[in-house]
Amino acid sequence: MLNFFDTNSFRPLVFGSGERAIVCFHGFGQSPKVYSSLFGKKRHCTVYSFYLPNLSNPQSLIYQQPNYFEKYIEGFQAFLVNHSIGQFEIVAFSIGAKVALSLAVPFSEQISHITLLAPDGVAKRPVYQLATNTLLGRVLFKAVTQHFYPIVQYSVAVGVGLRLVPRSLLRVISYYANPTRRILIFTTWLNCRYFSPNLAVLKSKLSGKATLELVLASTDNLIKPKHVKPLEDFFPSTEQKILPTTHEKLILAWINAIK
Repeated sequence: MLNFFDTNSFRPLVFGSGERAIVCFHGFGQSPKVYSSLFGKKRHCTVYSFYLPNLSNPQSLIYQQPNYFEKYIEGFQAFLVNHSIGQFEIVAFSIGAKVALSLAVPFSEQISHITLLAPDGVAKRPVYQLATNTLLGRVLFKAVTQHFYPIVQYSVAVGVGLRLVPRSLLRVISYYANPTRRILIFTTWLNCRYFSPNLAVLKSKLSGKATLELVLASTDNLIKPKHVKPLEDFFPSTEQKILPTTHEKLILAWINAIK
C-alpha cells in the first residue's frame, strides 16, 4: 500500500496540538498549507491537512488500478491508528470533497461533523466522467493536455468569435496554457476518479451521527448552487452559508468567518 501511493499521501501537514482532530482536504492546484491558519481559530483542535491522493507511479494513471480505493482506505486507517485518532471532523474544498465524502462512509462511526466548501463530485459531470472513466477518454484527455492543447486554444477562440461558446471559457483555456497546470489537472482528475460518493449510502451511514455544513462562494464559476442540489435533497437539514468571495479564496474566507 505504501509503495502504491506516493510518500506524501498519508503524511499530512499538522497544525496545532489540541485534543480534537480535524482532517482537511484541499482543492485543485493547492497545497495542504492552505489550512495553516485554521488552528488560529480552533485552538482546541489539531488540524491534519492532507495532500490529494497520488499514485507513486503517475505513468500508470491511464490504466485502471484494481483496489485503488480499498488501498487508500487502508492507508487512511493506518494514519488514524498511528495518531491515536478516534472521533474527528472533516473539512474539504472543491475536488477534495470527493475524497472526503467517500471516506465518510467507511469511517462514519468516527466522524462527528463535515464541512464542505464548494464541494465538487456531488453532481455528475459528463465531461469528467468521459475523460476519466473510460480508457479511450483517458487516452484522449492525456493527448489533449500534453500534445494538442494549441488546437484546443484555437478552436475555443474561433468558437468565441462565432458566439458558439461563452467568452468566459477563454479564461479557463488561458489558465491551462501552462503545461505544468495541464499535467496537474490530468493527474488530479485521474487520481480522484476512484472517489465517487454515493449520497444515498452516505445518508444512511451518517443519519443521527454527524452533522453537515455546506459553504459556497457568492462569486463562483465552478461550483454553483445547482451543482450541490443533490446534497441538499439527501440532507435537507444541512446548514448552508454563502460567503462574499470567489471559489479560489473560499477556504480563507471561511476560516476568517469562524467566530
